[in-house]
Parts: sequence; structure tokens; C-alpha cells
Amino acid sequence: MINNFKQSIPSFFLVLGYLVYFIMLFKTSFAMSAIWMMILIYLWLATSLYLNIYSPNSFIKILSGSGVLVALSMFFLNGVEEVPFPEGAVVFHVEGIAQALFLLFLCIVPTVLKLVPENTIIMKSPVDNKFKSSEVKGSNQSDDWEEATIEDLESGNFENI
Repeated sequence: MINNFKQSIPSFFLVLGYLVYFIMLFKTSFAMSAIWMMILIYLWLATSLYLNIYSPNSFIKILSGSGVLVALSMFFLNGVEEVPFPEGAVVFHVEGIAQALFLLFLCIVPTVLKLVPENTIIMKSPVDNKFKSSEVKGSNQSDDWEEATIEDLESGNFENI
């Protein structure tokens, strides 16, 4: 039971810290709440390292989740503004939207990189110059055909298979 309580202490600090973040966001400035979010991440990191329950995957999730919360807050505070006339109208500010999207992109990159398996080839050349078409022959290809040249393709005098 003590081990379960020990493992839930950093999560408890994190949930309590998120509540404090939202309270600070509405009561004080955005800068103070962003500073609190950074202190909260350091607090979670310190407690999980002290209690020997640190996991890199959970750190990536917490860092990305906290960044997404800050990016959404930045979007609604700096990117969208309600104007009095006409009633219910909103104005979008490009600078605030760009900042929020950039922060959102930076926070999502570690999560995406974590999801890609290590043996996956991300970028592969569409044409491999090591092998020529005459060296690689499939089981359904026969010897009674020849490869079309550029002149043949431009003339239009060939059969499509």
C-alpha cells in the first residue's frame, strides 16, 4: 500500500499543479501561469527521481501534455479576441495563432518521435540507383519485351501493358 502511495505522489502533484495553473491563468497573468507550469514540470521530475519511479515515456507525455495546455491557453488569450460590435463576433490575431501553433508543434514532436518504431525507415528514395531494371526481374516478366526509351515515350508508338 505504501508503494502505491509512493507511486501516486508525483501524479497527485501534477493534477494539483494543473488546477493551480488554470486558477493562475484566470486570476493573474499568462506569464506567471507559464512559469508555474515550468516549475510544476520540475517538481514532478524531482519527486519522481527522488522516489525512483522516473520513466522517460511518462516524462515525454507530461512535457507534451503541459505544452499543449500552454499552447491552447496562448491561442485563446493571444490569438482570439471578442469584440463588442457586432455582438458575439471574434477577431483572430495572426501573431498569437502563429505562436500557439509553433509551440503546439514543438510539444507534439517528441510524442510523434516516440511513436515511430526504431526499425522504420522514415525517408526512402523512390528510385534506387544501385539496381538497374535488367538486374532485377520479377517472376511475371519475360524476355520478349524491351524497355521503352524516351524517344518511344514521346512518339506514342508503343503498347501499354
